[in-house]
Amino acid sequence: MSISRSPWAYLAIGLVQGELLFLLSARFVESAGGRTLLYAACAAALVGGLQMQLLWGRLRQARSWLPVLGSALLFAALAGWFVWQFNRRWGFDAPYGFGFASALMLGLLLYTLCPFVQAWTTRQGWRFDYHALYGHAWNNALMLLLAGLLVGAFWLLIWLWSTLFAMLGIDLFKRLFLNRMFVSLSIPMVFALGLRIGLERVQVIDALRSVLLGLCRLLLPLSSLIILLFLLSLPLTGLQPLWQTGSATAILLSLLLAQVLLVNGVFQDGRQESRYPRWLHGVICLGLLGLPVLAGLAGYALWLRIDQYGLTVERFFAVLITLVCALHALALAIATLRRTQPWLGSLVASNPPLALFSAALMALSQTPLLSPLEFSAANQYQRLLDGRGNEGSLEQLRLRLGEPGQRRYQALKTLMENPQDAPEALQGLISLRKPPAPRKATAEWLGEPVPGAEALLEERNLSWKCQRPGCFLMALDLDGDGQDEVLSVDATDERPQGALFARGADGRWRRLSMMDGLGRLSSQELLEHLREGRFSLEPLRYPILRIGKASLRPGE
Repeated sequence: MSISRSPWAYLAIGLVQGELLFLLSARFVESAGGRTLLYAACAAALVGGLQMQLLWGRLRQARSWLPVLGSALLFAALAGWFVWQFNRRWGFDAPYGFGFASALMLGLLLYTLCPFVQAWTTRQGWRFDYHALYGHAWNNALMLLLAGLLVGAFWLLIWLWSTLFAMLGIDLFKRLFLNRMFVSLSIPMVFALGLRIGLERVQVIDALRSVLLGLCRLLLPLSSLIILLFLLSLPLTGLQPLWQTGSATAILLSLLLAQVLLVNGVFQDGRQESRYPRWLHGVICLGLLGLPVLAGLAGYALWLRIDQYGLTVERFFAVLITLVCALHALALAIATLRRTQPWLGSLVASNPPLALFSAALMALSQTPLLSPLEFSAANQYQRLLDGRGNEGSLEQLRLRLGEPGQRRYQALKTLMENPQDAPEALQGLISLRKPPAPRKATAEWLGEPVPGAEALLEERNLSWKCQRPGCFLMALDLDGDGQDEVLSVDATDERPQGALFARGADGRWRRLSMMDGLGRLSSQELLEHLREGRFSLEPLRYPILRIGKASLRPGE
């Protein structure tokens, strides 16, 4: 057995990855530069280690280490730049949602590049063997799934182990396993063993792939029929219902991506015929010819949202996805019209360049050259200057677009400090204005008011609940001592809420309890009962038993 295929080699790679993850999670490095280098090293180890494992002992063949090294350096640079631009003293602070979107893009980029790295030894110049690319792309997904399942099963057993002994009062294993070091080291090492199992038993992976491709063959006619029926329905319904959903782009792109995935699952490596009946083959071809229409509708729906609300990070990534989907749709439509043998044969020439183009877009979106934050901030800023922005545009600049947004937000503040130089469109959107004074809490009394009860409206809950109509107070002598308690009713919603307040010896009001069961009445019904006096005070059947500081309230 080759040393690079040994389980110890895979465990060693996982150990190095785990050590870097531990250093990262423990925050041993405090300086901005050191933290950036640590993230870059961690990304390089994860990417380079994964690709070395997937090569299955072919690292020294035809200089296979070159693409591995290049990929590791690329991801190190991208991860380092991401951390550097959001560095703070306590860590890094990326805008909400941007970190997840970037991690997803980097994951897709890694998945796209891995088949090209694995097929490096079989290429002819810059022409890659499509059969090798196809096999690696499908097998990688299944092997990653297998490795992930192994990690999940491993941690389920570890949890059962620690929990069982914790039930016996032995928490040694919980302290041993559920600590940062063990978690950081064990996950990549177990994941590496899962990958090796998949690579060693490639026949099982091939069998699973055959099952998945059979499912693609079964589902492709259905998805094609859905596309045809949808396109035929558009002349009858018009496009307006589509735009009113607010999610037309996501739905259309999901259908388009599903069709692209299913078609490639049926096409496989381009050596198989369609093997569908002629009439069903025609339905599928018509569905493929309709894909550019779906892409056009998705792009137009996205353009409407951007024109109405401006560009955001999410919409920027949606633009990239729409562009890639449109190119795949055009490639499939052209392949259908050519009627080559085998069926859709031109995909062998178009799919690899499209994959590399997609990888380039994903990589550039993590750099200043194609930064979603920069493009979105510029768009929102220009909308404000043109008078098409609103308070939401200001919030985007101030909170959600990182340093580019802050830079343009400060430019707007400078403009507003000199109103004579500011565009007229900005006059109603001065973010420097003082916040409106809080409204005074008021309440309507049901019956005679209780003297001194005005202080109740300063209570934390009532002070904000009673800032709008629908807040009521009512005097009730619950204990018969001649001093009224106060019932508060919040009837601002359909279902009311209530609480009881009593005045202590120091003259301060305190809340006795929240009222239970008011949800059985609507707000209107409750107010009618109180106004008409249709209520009663029922004494407790069983008194409260007090034993020292403990008390027991018997149930009915």
